[in-house]
Amino acid sequence: MIILTIEGRQLFNFLQLRRISNEVIRSLCLLLLGAAIGAAVPPGCTGSASLGSFDLSVRPFSKGAPLPLKSVAEIRGGSRLIWNPVHLVPPTSASAEVAAVLVPSQDGDLITLEPRKASAPSEWQLPERPQVIALLYGPEGLSEGKIKSLVTRNRELLRELADYAEQSSEVESLVQQLADAQQSGGSAAAVLKGFSAQYGVDAPKLDTKASSDQQAALLLKTVLPAANAYDPLAGHAAEVQQSGGLAASVAGMFFGNPIALAAGGAALFQNLKTAMFPGTEFRSAFAQSVGTGSMALCTKSRAAKSKMRTAYLWAYRVPEIKKPAISLAGTPHLPLGSKSTIKLNSSGSSFKSLVLARDWRLVPVGGGDAIPVKVGPAAADSLELDLESNVRAGEYRLAATWDWESLEVGGTLDVRAYDSFTHVALAAGEHDKLIEGSGTVQVKLTGADFEFLEKAEVQSSVPDSKPVDLSFTLPLGKRGGPQN
Repeated sequence: MIILTIEGRQLFNFLQLRRISNEVIRSLCLLLLGAAIGAAVPPGCTGSASLGSFDLSVRPFSKGAPLPLKSVAEIRGGSRLIWNPVHLVPPTSASAEVAAVLVPSQDGDLITLEPRKASAPSEWQLPERPQVIALLYGPEGLSEGKIKSLVTRNRELLRELADYAEQSSEVESLVQQLADAQQSGGSAAAVLKGFSAQYGVDAPKLDTKASSDQQAALLLKTVLPAANAYDPLAGHAAEVQQSGGLAASVAGMFFGNPIALAAGGAALFQNLKTAMFPGTEFRSAFAQSVGTGSMALCTKSRAAKSKMRTAYLWAYRVPEIKKPAISLAGTPHLPLGSKSTIKLNSSGSSFKSLVLARDWRLVPVGGGDAIPVKVGPAAADSLELDLESNVRAGEYRLAATWDWESLEVGGTLDVRAYDSFTHVALAAGEHDKLIEGSGTVQVKLTGADFEFLEKAEVQSSVPDSKPVDLSFTLPLGKRGGPQN
């Protein structure tokens, strides 16, 4: 008996079918339902304490609905930054304030927008395209008097804030990806591979036998070269939360600990205190996703200094990525009901920018409604498509949404259903080649479209015998189009 495998599915020739009991199916469904419910629980602040959750979104100057800040690739001058508190901890007082600080993308002065009540939704209009957006959150207020759109000409402060935003945004992303992988059962190695491609750093190979804090120290020294002279384990191991794993260790070492200051935050915080907000002790914070568009503001829990207000700084480096021009490499042939990887061509665009594309969809070439499709990065120049049962066979174009515009991918996709192997047989005259002692012979199979074939075996009819792998070739190559 010949066994052919397509995309992990064994299709048995000669109609050999196996039945699964209804009880097994019911148990499997219950197991999957339980896993889905468990995965839906949003994570809290990893390795740190939460100051509460909030929505921070951007609305364009022209028409368009607000989008979460981290999903926007280009924030243009005139856009509006919208603050919406979801649940602040502890409940804020009437004096609690939040302000936005901007580092302009072009040469200019640091811009501090007017503080607003932290307990109520508010928004600011951005006078120009920002390179960095920072939030200053003061549970007890930010100053003794109202600050009216303060503009500071402190060039050193501008540079320090830009550098700090660059560093903290990278570490924040690393913590988020490690926490997501830990929750979903993914591996740290896969996270580091993707992080390396996204930020252009050589991620180290971690010793899985080492403790979480030792692995975290190695990661931080790789991501932040400026922190290499600081040993985060010397006298600070007790501050690291061991129970949260690697993500918690990275967060605990960086945010609110001396390593963040060694990476450039000490001078920044002192400058903020002196130049803009006297009588205030600044502490670093980071934002971690807790749902669709919402973020938790996280920090280290420490007692406030006497006669000093406490304020928290969160800095975000705006991507400023232009909409990429991409097209498909050739005409991919993809099977329905499976995940497939497609290669792309780019015209001077960075493939890592595609993580900001959303609402991927297949548009029928012959007309009709677009079909939502799951798409994710696969490699530096590839995407992975999950063609579920709602997609039908046919020719499609791939499209997505980029900020408030459509992103079209050049070229077409040929989507086909797996063929049935129930009528696969040796071609006429091929039986005569199968003579014992003849060694390796080539035979031809017919009766189905083999373009998605991944594996072939020959199985003896002798009970308990192991199948033997067979090598095979396709006239047009794998996924090269219909091949019977």
